Amino acid sequence: MSHVRTLAAIVALLMVNHTYAKPCRAPDAASVPPAPALEPEVHDKLSHTELVNINVPLREFREWFLKAPLETLLPGTQKVPSVVGTSGIGSPTFPAPGATRFVCLADGSGAVERVVSSEPGKFSYVVWGYTLPAAEALLYGHGQFEFSETGQATAVRWTYSFRLKGDGFPGFLGPIGRTLFRWSFLDSVYADFMRSGMQAIKVGAERAAARPSS
Repeated sequence: MSHVRTLAAIVALLMVNHTYAKPCRAPDAASVPPAPALEPEVHDKLSHTELVNINVPLREFREWFLKAPLETLLPGTQKVPSVVGTSGIGSPTFPAPGATRFVCLADGSGAVERVVSSEPGKFSYVVWGYTLPAAEALLYGHGQFEFSETGQATAVRWTYSFRLKGDGFPGFLGPIGRTLFRWSFLDSVYADFMRSGMQAIKVGAERAAARPSS
């Protein structure tokens, strides 16, 4: 029962959504924790996917998507904090592969994000170094956007995977721990967060495409 209470506490803290009033500042490069080694073979074991169709041609959409401020793409929900800003760490600069930045959340916490790949039909990134104490169970998160052209529109597929630490709860429980995390957070609370983001992306891209060219 103690592990169940611990998981409930993790989820409750991850769901806190306060207002972040401070400027978004990245930590010193020297204090950024090393990027974790990605383990693609385990991503499917703890992932969630959302789809949306955007009425903007692929090339135009991708150009807009890579330039849009992250805080306009991830407005958050009542249970997951919104992104309120980003701050670059070193070079190269976003959205080039290897670009690293600190992402500030509305509750005052944050995490480090690095671009893994940026291709015409795919954009992927890894997130780690969470400052939220409740995220101690997470080794990293891996996000991947896939784009495909459907006539004059763009189909967007967003898959997000979490890698739990193996020496903490619930990760040390293996498949059972992943099931608990999926049920209590990934396919419920975080899925709602992803859906709100996809809706914001759709509205923002279609609104930008409708503006008269200057």
